[in-house]
Amino acid sequence: MSLDICSSPMYLNKQTLEQNMSVTTEQKNLHLLPHNREAYEKVMAHFENHQRAAIVHATGTGKSYCIAAIASHFSKVLVMAPNNFVLNETQKVCNEGVEFRTYASSIYDEVPSTGYDLIVLDEFHRAGAPEWGHGVKKIISANPFAKILGTSATHIRYLDHERDMAEELFDGNIVSYLSLGLALKKNILPTPIYVSSLYSADETIEKAKGAIRTSKYMEDGEKKTYLHRLAGISRSWSESHGVSPIIKKYFSSDIKRIIVFCSKVAKAAKARQLLGDWLSSAGFKRIRFYQIDYQEKYLSKEMEDFELDNYDGLKVAISVNMLNEGIHVPHVDGIIMLRSTISRLIIEQQIGRCLTAENILKRPVVLDLVNNMDTMLLDYCKTYSFGGGSNGNNESSSNDELEPFPFEVIDECRDFREFYEEICKFDDVAELKDDIWYDHFLPLLTEFYDKNGRLPYPSEDLKAVRFIEKQRFPMNQRKYPHRMNWLVAHGYSKEPVKRTGLDERLDILEEAIKKNNGKLPTQKEDSYVNGIYQEFQKFLKGKKKNKSLTQAHLDRFQRILQMYVTPMKAVQVRFEKIKKRVEQEGIIQRGSGIASDLDYIWIRNHMNRLEISEGMKAELRKMIGLEDNEPICKGNEALKKFVIERGFLPTPKDKPYYGILMKFHKKGGAAIRNDPETYAFLLDHGFAPYEEK
Repeated sequence: MSLDICSSPMYLNKQTLEQNMSVTTEQKNLHLLPHNREAYEKVMAHFENHQRAAIVHATGTGKSYCIAAIASHFSKVLVMAPNNFVLNETQKVCNEGVEFRTYASSIYDEVPSTGYDLIVLDEFHRAGAPEWGHGVKKIISANPFAKILGTSATHIRYLDHERDMAEELFDGNIVSYLSLGLALKKNILPTPIYVSSLYSADETIEKAKGAIRTSKYMEDGEKKTYLHRLAGISRSWSESHGVSPIIKKYFSSDIKRIIVFCSKVAKAAKARQLLGDWLSSAGFKRIRFYQIDYQEKYLSKEMEDFELDNYDGLKVAISVNMLNEGIHVPHVDGIIMLRSTISRLIIEQQIGRCLTAENILKRPVVLDLVNNMDTMLLDYCKTYSFGGGSNGNNESSSNDELEPFPFEVIDECRDFREFYEEICKFDDVAELKDDIWYDHFLPLLTEFYDKNGRLPYPSEDLKAVRFIEKQRFPMNQRKYPHRMNWLVAHGYSKEPVKRTGLDERLDILEEAIKKNNGKLPTQKEDSYVNGIYQEFQKFLKGKKKNKSLTQAHLDRFQRILQMYVTPMKAVQVRFEKIKKRVEQEGIIQRGSGIASDLDYIWIRNHMNRLEISEGMKAELRKMIGLEDNEPICKGNEALKKFVIERGFLPTPKDKPYYGILMKFHKKGGAAIRNDPETYAFLLDHGFAPYEEK
């Protein structure tokens, strides 16, 4: 690889760079732009005295070139990334001999590979995912002398309690930082035309009309005035601000490629139909669609065709959970957002798909049809901001300061927004913004608090408690801060929901039981710890799955049960009580009274529990008259099997539970309707039902 700098006057020349750092092989020519050259030099200088370094550069600035330049100095290099598409982008510019693999593949390493002198974590914020993080850490631990390089557009996992992955993986060593705002301000990336609109404006306007008509706080004259103004806004929107007029206004006829972001495959199918109508109405007559989603069988072919085929019309890629990060598609003229999100990382990544340092002169168009900027709680008329980071001197921003975008957002819904803000001074209209909170949970919780002086427990209102717990998530706190403010004022903790791996959850469970003197905290005492116990019970019974779950986790959970036997203490007490009763009265028969029924149900519920010993299970079976190898109960099938094997019908004295089934069939009509086959079988074997009245 020969490393040089572009010859434009704004770039340093090749000789200057080679005097500072010589990078020469004969495999590939590599051209570094000044910002990447600076990052490259900083990393190499940092590696002289440190082992770990991170580059946090905005999407589209060419981080893969930094990786290739740095990797050329090392003999055995491993590059890891979230998926093969990201790896392919880096592989295009790297020397031969560099090893590439996904984060997911590390999960299956029984013995991690060794001998690497450089490990690269591309899109390293993704290495914080619970299912991948453990495997990545194993590889790093197996190569203690390797240099570790990370690259990403952001080091913060915003929807994972804002974890700082640069701090976790690289000891906070961000040696080069270039946010999207800075990249635009320095003209490293082209400045986009950002248009904020609303493809569901008609539906929103109709909802506002209904709220005005039914408002209890507006006078009749005010309602008439507001409805008249809203009708004018609606006409104006249809004539000049509808989706097709906006596309025609901002997308010129010479554009060739656009990417459309959707949240689900089902919505992508609907989007394709809508886009066809919008684009054709806007004047685009030749349109070809490409399906870029994780379920697409021919995904690689679709991406290749979108990038390379010579179709002379408009090429539209509809993306579902793809193209958000690390995948460079050249010559994209614009994007359309149909995926609503409050994640500024996702918004940055989507905008970045049409931004590239290779095409600084052409301004791409970003058409936001779901008001993502508004969703992120940023005022629509103000300068928009995106993530904080580092000052470039190994110091991350501790307060996550926001940097302004050096462009303004064109708001095509401004008239309606201003009108909406005006009518929101009426409380029942304002509730439109958050119906489920104002219409249901706020009155319910207020009434409960006034009566009890506290918020409800799960046993009192599980649905309300689950709703409350969801408000701890950072995404909900950013989107609905008024909810958490009310909850905190009424005694609720603002601490975020704990999201931990399986090992950490078992640590928490074990520690909680220790502190509670060998007892499992109840749901009221600690719903989180109790939830961990319930979750692992489902794992044991196979009722719930987790990709990270191993037999070691299950074994450890069972050891915790054996050590502290919190649930087993109560089980043992009840078992001994029933055992004494059986010794005095004989086997437990259902239908002999309330006490018998409760004991019988308790035995049946505990016979399949995994923490119950085999010896106790055998005794429980005997308590209700089951033989060693006899099925617990297969209903009517077990009843028929008994008759076939024994040659006679059971009585309650012979088999208590079968006797109960016989009583059911003696009801006649109900049994015939529910299981006519068994009813006929019993008749053939001498069964005499009661006559129906």
